[in-house]
Amino acid sequence: MKKRLLVISADAMVTEDLPILSGMTNFRKYLAGGVSVSRVRSIYPTLTYPAHVSILTGCLPHKTGITNNHVFSADLTCRRWEWDARRIQVSDIFTAAKKKGYSTASILWPVTGNHPDIDYLINEYWLPEPGETLESAFRKEGSSDEILRILRNKVKYLSPDWRQGGADHFAVHPLFDEFGVQCACKIIRSHAPEVLFVHTSPLDNIRHRYGVFSDHLVAEIRRVDRQIGSLCRALEEAGVLEKTNIVLLSDHGQLNTVRSININVLLRREHLLDVKADGTLADDWKACCIEAGMCAYVYLQDPQNKQLYERIFRFLNRLKEEGVYGISEVMPTEEADQREGLSGSFSFVLETDGYTAFSNACTGPVATTGSLPEDYHYLHGKHGYLPDKGPQPVFVARGPDFQENTQVPFCRLIDEAPTFARLLGVDLPEAEGTCIAGLLK
Repeated sequence: MKKRLLVISADAMVTEDLPILSGMTNFRKYLAGGVSVSRVRSIYPTLTYPAHVSILTGCLPHKTGITNNHVFSADLTCRRWEWDARRIQVSDIFTAAKKKGYSTASILWPVTGNHPDIDYLINEYWLPEPGETLESAFRKEGSSDEILRILRNKVKYLSPDWRQGGADHFAVHPLFDEFGVQCACKIIRSHAPEVLFVHTSPLDNIRHRYGVFSDHLVAEIRRVDRQIGSLCRALEEAGVLEKTNIVLLSDHGQLNTVRSININVLLRREHLLDVKADGTLADDWKACCIEAGMCAYVYLQDPQNKQLYERIFRFLNRLKEEGVYGISEVMPTEEADQREGLSGSFSFVLETDGYTAFSNACTGPVATTGSLPEDYHYLHGKHGYLPDKGPQPVFVARGPDFQENTQVPFCRLIDEAPTFARLLGVDLPEAEGTCIAGLLK
């Protein structure tokens, strides 16, 4: 018999938020009395896009191929995000569900662009290309004509001037989140998809801007509670609430940051990196550092050059030992893979000291401080560090297939997809995680 599943990802929600949320109206009505996990271990790096892919696949980044929010490019001025699901190297819960005849939907879930097995698809995408319109952008990202009609109908929830401002105005939080939730509600009322994943980011946004715990936090937790209410009332109106298993989860926490370190400036001083006037890597670059929030990847133009590899390794360890550049660990990719299931075309991973983020900048000072909300690298809160640091993500669920009044002590982020698969009665043979024992009836 088919099951029903609604997964709500409240980006950057942490366990410290749950005592506040648990006293709010919609959480009490729709999620209280179910199951929860005391501690959820995320992946490395604790970044939104790799983490959300792991939630869908049950695999770590060395298998999914999604290791950063952005695609590595020789153009250091261009931040092309990991929009496209076709870059994921393993199958996910949508494909497994579709094979079993489930109807599927995904709203603003990262890395779902052009996913062939999502019936009702709105990728997380914010019109970065000049001249893009709502229709052209989301049609390119795989949205159907029916979804485009819904997008046009709900555009009133976006910033009034987004057409003139493009990406800077289209994805303004929390309007962008409300836009996504309202689109999801319309899809529920019209089509009642059996497997629905929704991503929303008000807590991530407020923590980036003001730090992990601030006076602004309670208002955004209340916003998440309203979003839960909107989605669940739509399930009620569609007549499927009592049949639906509802999950509230998150991807990572955040840490407070006080500065950003520009490793590329140091590489340039060592004549290991140069850039052209247009910001692209010069043809003779040898090493380049690409930020992943509070960790960073060091790429070598010729990773097979052992002499260069050893030179860079010594240089990075010298920076770590000096103790002023924000580096607590220098991990060769093989070590990162063995420890955390993280590998890719980079040669080294630099881990934060706990209060330093990293930047791609090749010019200017080595360290930058302050808060410039328009610049991601200057924000007060960030993530991307090793997953045992800081506040931890959440997992709360209630529904006909979940236990009642039950708390499980621990799970990994990669255990969530196998749990969804067990609930739905589908297979995820590539998953590295396992079904979370004690959650399901």
